Amino acid sequence: MKHMSIAVALVLLLALAGCGGVPSPVVQSTPAPTEAPTEAPAAETSMAENEGAAGSTFGEAWESVDCESIDVAPTVAAVADCGLVTVPANRANGSDQLIQLAVVRINSPSEAPGAPVFLGTGGPGGYGFLRVQKALDSLNWPATHAALLANHDWVYFTQRGTKGANPELKCPAVDSVSLDTALEGWDEDQSIETFTQTLQECYDTLTEQGINLDGYNSVENAEDVNDIRQALGYDQIIYYGQSYGTQLGQFVMRQHPEILQAVILDGVVPVEFSTYAQTQNMGEAFQRVFAACEADDDCSANYPDLENTLAQVYDALQANPATIETVSEGVTQTLYIDGLAVMSGLATELYGGGANVPHLIYALKDGDLAALKQMAPSDSPLSPHARMMNYAVNCSDDPN
Repeated sequence: MKHMSIAVALVLLLALAGCGGVPSPVVQSTPAPTEAPTEAPAAETSMAENEGAAGSTFGEAWESVDCESIDVAPTVAAVADCGLVTVPANRANGSDQLIQLAVVRINSPSEAPGAPVFLGTGGPGGYGFLRVQKALDSLNWPATHAALLANHDWVYFTQRGTKGANPELKCPAVDSVSLDTALEGWDEDQSIETFTQTLQECYDTLTEQGINLDGYNSVENAEDVNDIRQALGYDQIIYYGQSYGTQLGQFVMRQHPEILQAVILDGVVPVEFSTYAQTQNMGEAFQRVFAACEADDDCSANYPDLENTLAQVYDALQANPATIETVSEGVTQTLYIDGLAVMSGLATELYGGGANVPHLIYALKDGDLAALKQMAPSDSPLSPHARMMNYAVNCSDDPN
């Protein structure tokens, strides 16, 4: 980008999200796959005598549980099997430690359904039950997805380390650093120092609990998909991946092509993608928004010189952060919105395509209160995103 101030902001955003923030913990790089597909240690387990829908038989790794206990919406639970699948914590090092993954199979009404669809969610660290959780029961997933269910079971699973799995690699203190920064008005150095210290403390806590983060990588994650398949008694599956789930799908394809009837990768993240090169990608994304606006007569007329305007907004708020008031649990709190908060908020907008970014930039330039509030970090430390799992997988898959 033309303006050094914005480039610096993007680097700072990366520092608040990357492996480089923690000096001590070192996660081993993801082990290379074997040349030929291999079965996980639990691959040929005998089948337990408990029946699932349509007469399918669960494997010994499966433990049926009440759907409510794993946050599954009642409308989904009415037509689903819910359970925990036990898998090795680290197959690569031969550890006998076990972990559990929560799984919900939404059953097709067909007496002879085709191959089931397994959904690999994004992140890494995203909540596997996000669309079927109790809080979204009013959406009635089975009714709105009846066409999908007509001939296929649909399987949601929580990836290792995410919400619903045991253990869950969460770190509420790290999740709240952005909010604490806004509440306290910290500068970049203080924010990064706090983030780094908090991340180290979370790492230490997890290791003291006996959790080895070396086992949290895409190779192990792909083996989990195969173990879940076996626990549900399927010969083959249709794998559908979104975001990081597309990258995970490529690991499944490489390690277990024999189990895949079909693969759908929705928005492909290539396996060679360097996660922590995303600062450059973010800058390119902003440049595309600027160029698209300039090429559009209406946009360029209403929002001229967009890049310079954003640089001015960033510099002004870095020098003199705006203050806004929000209400959290009945308590009014004052937040400081600086240039870095604006860049973070606008970067989030890019995930939705960025169409609203030009308007937001000019609204911020004019000191629009609603736009400033849109830049505010979340007031809840209880994020469904397992941040420590995200860092463990990214640092293992992409240690450089």
